[in-house]
Amino acid sequence: MSQPLLATLSLPDNIFWEAPGWDRITEQFRILYTQFSLFQLRLLQRQFIINDARLVSVEAMTSETFNVWFSLFITQIDKSSMISSVDAYKLISDILQANQFHNRYMTSWKTEFSSFDENYILRNSPVILNNGTCSCPSGQSNCTEILIYYDWMGSPHVFPGIMVGYSSMSGLSQSTFECFYDDDCVYKLNTVLGTSFTKFNHSAAYFPPTTPIKSIMDEYLPVSLNFTANYSTYFQICAPSTCQYHYMEQHNFVYIFTTLLGLYGGLTAGLHIFV
Repeated sequence: MSQPLLATLSLPDNIFWEAPGWDRITEQFRILYTQFSLFQLRLLQRQFIINDARLVSVEAMTSETFNVWFSLFITQIDKSSMISSVDAYKLISDILQANQFHNRYMTSWKTEFSSFDENYILRNSPVILNNGTCSCPSGQSNCTEILIYYDWMGSPHVFPGIMVGYSSMSGLSQSTFECFYDDDCVYKLNTVLGTSFTKFNHSAAYFPPTTPIKSIMDEYLPVSLNFTANYSTYFQICAPSTCQYHYMEQHNFVYIFTTLLGLYGGLTAGLHIFV
């Protein structure tokens, strides 16, 4: 998914909504744009760290030293990398749900009074979604329902594929781009929003229109990155001008004795000539 497309789906902030509901749609697409932007930033950060590394030394590294250095370098990159945006969202979402925080659309928890028998105690109650089959504390990632928009006359409008959940991210993950592949749905969107969306091209789509956005994100946002090192390429780039070869030779007792004996014999014979 290209950045211009995501920027188009992220609607401007200065649009005035006469009825609640469309803020959820714009917020979901902004979150989607942010997810891909953070992932792109994470890749650029790792690429910058790797490209900025310099293997400068007086002598070329051996193959063993090079592999050890590379392993330590990649480990250091993983420690300094940003936390995944998906992991960060899951952590924040779990904290909010565990503490029963309300969101701005009241789709997770709601505050209500108990019955007369309980002296009208003010308490938090989970919002029931999906025709009463699930609620926010259930922990189900697919606990969503279709978003219904009511115009100023109170007429409901349903847009296929646009879901709402206990949070904007949960609704986004289960939403699809189904509406953007349908002429009537796109026309209705433009009429209600006053925008100029165009129908998506079926032939250019890599996924079916009913594919959840979470599946698309899982496909394009890898969980881990694998790095490999090539010592031959490193050695060619370094191009050492000279090579040194050291050979350490150790002599045994017999060799040393015969050498000294030969030296003694040679000196003795030489002295007889000159004396």
